[in-house]
Amino acid sequence: MKLHAVIALALALVACSRAHHDEPQQAVTKPEVPLRDAVGDHDMRALVADLASSKACEQFEHNMRGMVDDKDKTKITGVLWIRQCKTTLEGDGMHVTFELGGNGWQWNHTTKHQAGGTFEVDQWVKFGVDLKLVGALDIAYSRPSHVVTLWFTPDREPDVKFTPIGDVSVDPKGAWSSIVGGMGSVFGKSPDREGKQSAQEQGEQMFSKAFHNGFAITVDLCTSTIRFTMDRPKKGEMAAAPIGQTMDIAAELQPNGVMMFGPYADPKGMSIDANVEGGAARLYLACVDQAEAVAQAFLDGKPNAAKPLAAEVISGKAVLRAPNEHCKVAVVARSLLPKPVMVRFRRPTGEATRAAGGPFLTCGKSS
Repeated sequence: MKLHAVIALALALVACSRAHHDEPQQAVTKPEVPLRDAVGDHDMRALVADLASSKACEQFEHNMRGMVDDKDKTKITGVLWIRQCKTTLEGDGMHVTFELGGNGWQWNHTTKHQAGGTFEVDQWVKFGVDLKLVGALDIAYSRPSHVVTLWFTPDREPDVKFTPIGDVSVDPKGAWSSIVGGMGSVFGKSPDREGKQSAQEQGEQMFSKAFHNGFAITVDLCTSTIRFTMDRPKKGEMAAAPIGQTMDIAAELQPNGVMMFGPYADPKGMSIDANVEGGAARLYLACVDQAEAVAQAFLDGKPNAAKPLAAEVISGKAVLRAPNEHCKVAVVARSLLPKPVMVRFRRPTGEATRAAGGPFLTCGKSS
């Protein structure tokens, strides 16, 4: 049973429960958290937690998500590759523990002033991350918009372990080279160690902040569009479209870098409209296991030997198509130039809806 089916079953049970509530009965006191209105009573929320938690990991494992720039939400500067997911129910059956593990990389440019000098980190920072999130799940359905929303609300701070992979280089400048860099033994740290420690601290803070308010999954029943967000969308509102669903989001591909997104269902082939600005990049469509091989090779600093379904060097606008190979597909972009380029792509909505098995509802609106 996919998450679509879980949500549909939960909604049917919610409707059935509310039909019985039409009979006279003692009023139920609403919990303090506003989102509890989404389901309304203890048993239904427990059912939602039980159903959703059992299938939620299908939405997380093998997922490759873009990491947005702190200062520009329309720009992606890194990739989070979720490799493992485990869920357990706690206590009253409504509290869910998510344990996520994965890797990623993000372009990092940091300037730090210390001891009268300056040093800079300007490179791909590769990392491993483990997250433990504990909270409650709630579900809501807006009939006017035909949008289902699943919220996860933490009841404690995320437990984050962030581990940089490899050295985080620094570029000594000015007095740093002669005063700090030449006296590492006095300070007890070399510039490289200082950079790695800074990356670890920033990474833990970044993930703690990102998951502090939990996450949400929204589903448009008219198009079968699923969107994941770290924001808190209101009932009936879809989360903002990510890269792959809109051309308004761009991935900034830095030199010697690779980015990947997905996986996407591909029952009858897949196509994307792509646009590369500021130069050229090689774009692939590949089965997700091959994309994960690319990711591991990049983390290990090894050559890429994965086999794509389709590949093309793109400068400007192009369409990339791949046949159905009975696998889920990822979009991979590789750097070709010693300068950053901006990569945009979008899968046609109609094709994505058909790949998801068609719409849940016939809503009479265009996609």
